[in-house]
Amino acid sequence: MKDKKVRMNKEDRYKQILNSARLTFIEKGYKGATTSDIAMDADISEVTLFRYFDSKKDLFLKCIIPVLTETLEDSLYVNGGMEDHRLKNFLYERISLVVENREVVKLVLMENQVNEDFKEIDFIDTIGQIIVSGLNDMGYSAHEEFLKRMIMGSILSFLYLPGGKDDIREYVDSFVKLLNLD
Repeated sequence: MKDKKVRMNKEDRYKQILNSARLTFIEKGYKGATTSDIAMDADISEVTLFRYFDSKKDLFLKCIIPVLTETLEDSLYVNGGMEDHRLKNFLYERISLVVENREVVKLVLMENQVNEDFKEIDFIDTIGQIIVSGLNDMGYSAHEEFLKRMIMGSILSFLYLPGGKDDIREYVDSFVKLLNLD
């Protein structure tokens, strides 16, 4: 007896395709992944895939941009109040996100360097601009370039030297204390 396909609503199908695409891109890279691979992994046809996404590039960007930027913007503006707490919360959230999404972040950094399809999109510059905007909002405009480099370096260090939640919290507390921002 043949298994019946589960009928999904549009939002669930969209999420399913994004998840399948993310896993396929991580495994095969952008160039190595095909829309056929992604559709097969999502248990849909390519026709269905292209009802949701205009192109492979569109699909790639929609499955990785939220990991890099949208949650970054959100983390800058949560838990308002004292700036040092916002900075600690921001750093902790960013580093934790990188540790949890190491494969996606590595993929994006690699593709941004080697893939002509993404040369016009400077992911690092985009992340840097969001960080600077948040730092300015927290009142750190006098030190924005220094802090941007320190924050980006800290975030990337955990990409290659991941730690647990306690390690991240301890690092963030030390980071803010060393900068005399606590």
